[in-house]
Amino acid sequence: PVINSAATFNEADFVPVASITVAYPLLVARKDFPANNLKELVAMAKAKPGDIAYGTWGGGSLPHVAGAWLESETGIKLNAVPYKGEVPLLTEMLGGQISLGWMSVAAAQPYIKDGKLKVIGVPAEKRYAQFPEAATFIEQGVPNFVVPSWTGFHAPKGTPPDVVARLNAIVNEALRMPELRDRIQEQGQFVLTQTPAQFADSIKQTAARLQPVLKKLAPLIRE
Repeated sequence: PVINSAATFNEADFVPVASITVAYPLLVARKDFPANNLKELVAMAKAKPGDIAYGTWGGGSLPHVAGAWLESETGIKLNAVPYKGEVPLLTEMLGGQISLGWMSVAAAQPYIKDGKLKVIGVPAEKRYAQFPEAATFIEQGVPNFVVPSWTGFHAPKGTPPDVVARLNAIVNEALRMPELRDRIQEQGQFVLTQTPAQFADSIKQTAARLQPVLKKLAPLIRE
């Protein structure tokens, strides 16, 4: 609702039931991009404010928010280029039309492994096992820069607590299955097993952390 004035709902209309996964988009660059890490990117951006373009999955998407937050935290100015999703962005990056962008692990992994893309930073508390050499933004000097993309189940407001508890137990039981956990981790996500209360709290914490950035972006996205 902060960035979409036409929204007819908000978080109070739903009851968090169970989390499933959490993932963190990577800031990646083409192999020929001059910067290899955040320090080098910041130096480039400060030398030419607004000249460096980065791709997002559309205005108001998580990568757009992540990019705006990173600009705010580092005092740089980048040029956000909205694409109609991750696939068009990936196509343009591989084609050389844009050199920097935010990607999911699942999309970027094959191209990082074959050297076509490289990781500038990971907005998570810890490094990805798939890319142990790729440092988090926290390690690179940006405290608390964590941008989670979670999936989970919600129910309508007013759903009886015993129903919520039962559904939570069923989902968490499924998430303990080794074959499901392995499949989730292969796609660059982490299994996120929580109680309804824990899930609700994590959502509130993330929302509070992103509110300042969302409020700054809102006028631009609504234009």
